[in-house]
Amino acid sequence: MPFPSVPQMVVDRVAISLPEARLDHGLSRRALAELSGVPESTIRKAESGGQVDPALLVRLATALVILDLYQPQHLETDVDGLLVGAMSARWAA
Repeated sequence: MPFPSVPQMVVDRVAISLPEARLDHGLSRRALAELSGVPESTIRKAESGGQVDPALLVRLATALVILDLYQPQHLETDVDGLLVGAMSARWAA
């Protein structure tokens, strides 16, 4: 199923926050590439401000949200909120 159109503002925000989010999860670019299915070279390009297909940025952001779901504090307190927020953000256009 193709992703709906992603507003440029969202694309820019994801690209800007990607390095910090990746590092906050303790992930190398290679690890995030394996987790998300997005090539490491694309992650490097996104983190350095290059043009990247918005659908790939959505895949990266989704992979990081999924990691958040497996954090013990979220499993105990806010799984429903994370799921609703993740799905709303993914399909808002």
